[in-house]
Amino acid sequence: MLKDNSKKAFTLVELLVVCGIFSTIVIVIVSIFVSLIQLQKNILLTKKALGEANYALEFMSRGLRMAQKDTTPDCLNQAGLNYENFDPGDGNIRHGIRFKNGNEGGECQEFYLENGQIMFKRENQDPQPLTSPQLNITRLQFILKGASQEDTLQPLVTIAFTIQPKGCQPLNFQTSISQRNLDVVY
Repeated sequence: MLKDNSKKAFTLVELLVVCGIFSTIVIVIVSIFVSLIQLQKNILLTKKALGEANYALEFMSRGLRMAQKDTTPDCLNQAGLNYENFDPGDGNIRHGIRFKNGNEGGECQEFYLENGQIMFKRENQDPQPLTSPQLNITRLQFILKGASQEDTLQPLVTIAFTIQPKGCQPLNFQTSISQRNLDVVY
C-alpha cells in the first residue's frame, strides 16, 4: 500500500510550540520598541532642560557681569556692595541675588527661585520666569566673593542650580561670573 503524501498536517503540539515561539518574539520586539520610545522621550526632556539651563545661565551672566557698585543704598541694603543675597520669602538666604545693572542705567535687578522656576525682576516691574513650568528647579544658589569694597577681590558670583525634568535624573549646573568692570574706588 502506498502512502498519500499530499495530505500532510500539523499536530496540535506543533502549533502550540510555534505560537509560543512567535508570541515570545513579538513580546521581546514590542518591549524593545517601548523602551526605545521611553529613552527618546527622556532624551528630549533632557535636551529641553539643557536648552533652558543654557538660556537662564546666559541671561543671568549677562546681567551679573554688568553689575556696578551701589554707592548709595537705593538698591542694595548697604552702600559699597556690588551684589547681595536676599531671602525671597522661603527662609533660604542663598536663593536670590540683587544687584544694580550698570548697563541699564543703574536699574536694580533680581534673580531668585520661586515655585520651581528661576525668576527675573526689574525695578518697578513684575517678575518674569526664565524657565518653563515643565521643568522643576529644585536648587538655586548664588555664592558671592569680593562683593564688598573692604576686600581685595574682584567681584565673582558662582551660580549653582539643579533642574529636575519630569521622569529623568536631576541635572546640576554651575558657573562663575566675574564683574566686567574693575572693582576699584579712587
